[in-house]
Amino acid sequence: PQLKKSESEESRTARRQTIIFLRLIVVTLAVCWMPNQVRRIMAAAKPKHDWTKTYFRAYMILLPFSDTFFYLSSIINPLLYNVSSQQFRRVFGQVLRCHLTLPHANHSKHLR
Repeated sequence: PQLKKSESEESRTARRQTIIFLRLIVVTLAVCWMPNQVRRIMAAAKPKHDWTKTYFRAYMILLPFSDTFFYLSSIINPLLYNVSSQQFRRVFGQVLRCHLTLPHANHSKHLR
């Protein structure tokens, strides 16, 4: 009975860490994508001929921030996975060295 309790505690801890990690990813992506979404909504909300000088200025100020944060999300995402998963680090390193040794999950299905 003692063994099952420790397994249960381990799985609870793993589940808790996974939930924290997923929340971190969602919040990070939301923050990174929000300026781009605001810019897209601004472009769609008013026809261009109705834009005021202030509206256009706000749009142009937002443009470099939205692009920067949007592309930053593609950098942050692998870093977050790198921090959270030892297997991701191992496979990512293999991919960077062009020497992937880990078999694909469906490898045995393809052999049949």
